[in-house]
Amino acid sequence: MKEDIAYCSAAGATTITVAAQDWGMGGLVNPVQNVRRPRNPISRERRLLPGELARILAATGSPSLGDVIRFAIATGMRRGEIAHMNFETYEKESSRTASGEFHREVVSDFLLKNTLADVIRIGSILDQVKKGLFYGKPLCGDEIKTESFPTPIDPSRIDTDLLHAAFGVLTESVEILEALQDAMEGGQLDRVNLMEELGDIEWYLAMAYRSIGTTPGNVREMNIAKLKARYPDKFTEEHAINRDLIQERCVLESSGGKE
Repeated sequence: MKEDIAYCSAAGATTITVAAQDWGMGGLVNPVQNVRRPRNPISRERRLLPGELARILAATGSPSLGDVIRFAIATGMRRGEIAHMNFETYEKESSRTASGEFHREVVSDFLLKNTLADVIRIGSILDQVKKGLFYGKPLCGDEIKTESFPTPIDPSRIDTDLLHAAFGVLTESVEILEALQDAMEGGQLDRVNLMEELGDIEWYLAMAYRSIGTTPGNVREMNIAKLKARYPDKFTEEHAINRDLIQERCVLESSGGKE
């Protein structure tokens, strides 16, 4: 358009010059000189307007691409950044948002040891319940309570694998705590045992992902989006304690967590 205006202006100027000099027609004005290229409209709001996300997702025609789009909107990451995401990205984000501090002035060694003892005791009970519920192994021990409670529960209301996974992650985590407690008491930290327990946790997590119809990649993407909202630059104790749970929920939903 700019080139067209320039061409017409030049042609008009030539015509008017000839008319004034050769034909005696003074006082003529080149009308094209007053023509200006229209300004661009005011830039639109960068946030999506109501209904736009749904139209974008519908236009892709790809259910899997929808998760990527939600994640991109939630995190502000560019296409290349998302394309190169892998476990190293998740590990890096984990390092960026980790505390890395012990506050022993808040939690005494005595309290820590007693808490670990309580958790390990409950973990032992939980492990028996897990093996009895899912493997049929008979229960044993005086701490196992079998009396009924006023509000009954029905495990069949949820997927068996999901409950099994939740039990498993907890019991394997307790085994890690036992190994760490032993090391804190002067024993040797068994790295092979820790890797074994972490592998068991991964196995249970895979069971949970399968149960709710998601993948490790989707869960990691959602978590990165949440952590970017919680810690824009890096971990701070202020942000860790005073969390905006409503904002984090919105980020999780917009990055693929909402069905």
